[in-house]
Amino acid sequence: MAVYSTVIPTRLGHYVYRLWAADGTCLYVGLTGERGLRRVSTRLRAHQGLGGPAKPWWPEVARIEVAALSTAVAAIAEEEAQIIELKPVHNMNGLGLCPRGHRRSVARIDGSGRCRQCELEQNRAKRGPLGRRRWQQTGQGLF
Repeated sequence: MAVYSTVIPTRLGHYVYRLWAADGTCLYVGLTGERGLRRVSTRLRAHQGLGGPAKPWWPEVARIEVAALSTAVAAIAEEEAQIIELKPVHNMNGLGLCPRGHRRSVARIDGSGRCRQCELEQNRAKRGPLGRRRWQQTGQGLF
């Protein structure tokens, strides 16, 4: 288990953060660095609504705890363990699942962050019944 601190780091890295309400309820467990090194503050600003819509539960946040991890794989595993243990009330996808229900631990760590299974299914759907050649000829490819 990782060591959590209330000090928010300013360096790029792989972090798991926990957001708590004043009454001790775990509101959210999140992760940075899954798709490359990032700052925790960048992720928290996204929850606050700076650069997009705010999370409706953000005003309830009274305490933030952060743990630094050495790799993206370790961060993903720690996030999943914390979600299972703490059962945060605002984690939409529960036990580290991608939006389509695939385990998040199969997410690519090469920079895209997309679930490999979702990517395969998307590519198959785009190719259609005629296969890759037809997919490339119609100009619907990703190239």
